[in-house]
Amino acid sequence: ETGAKEVALLHQAHAHGDVSALAAHPSKHLIATTGGDATVRVWGAEERACVALGFPQMDAAKARLTSVEWAPRAFHEHHIAAGTSDGAVAIMVFTAGKAQLQPMPLDVPEQDRAARARGAVTALRYSPDALWLAVGYACGHIDILDTQNAYQYAAVCAPAPTDGPPGAPPPPERAVRVLDW
Repeated sequence: ETGAKEVALLHQAHAHGDVSALAAHPSKHLIATTGGDATVRVWGAEERACVALGFPQMDAAKARLTSVEWAPRAFHEHHIAAGTSDGAVAIMVFTAGKAQLQPMPLDVPEQDRAARARGAVTALRYSPDALWLAVGYACGHIDILDTQNAYQYAAVCAPAPTDGPPGAPPPPERAVRVLDW
């Protein structure tokens, strides 16, 4: 006997801050989370540990990660969408066996940068065929992104304007909380 002791991992988490969002992979035993440490992490249920880590391209001093979603089908099955508090969407690519998530650069046209003025991304949902990604915002807008065309903006759904007399109180919060197809 060498006197060596076995060390067991008791706890593994995001480096600091809270877990802001969680999404289960549609067909594998994987869970994606976003956290206050500005990372997207993939957790293996069988490994009971973080199996991949990624840093979305964002200004962590100004924005935080607010939502996460796995793409559901084989063509995009390893794409993870993450939304931020400043209205940006980051796409991360997960490759089994690699510990690093790769950010996918998005070329957002200038006219579509207005989406960031909509506030935080509050919900994300891929269509069942993974051809579209719906992005819900704190202001009630929903953007539809075309995943087959480098996640370019395809449509915008805007809430109806509120009618009311001048000086009326602002409408209640209309943040998009849940999306489904």
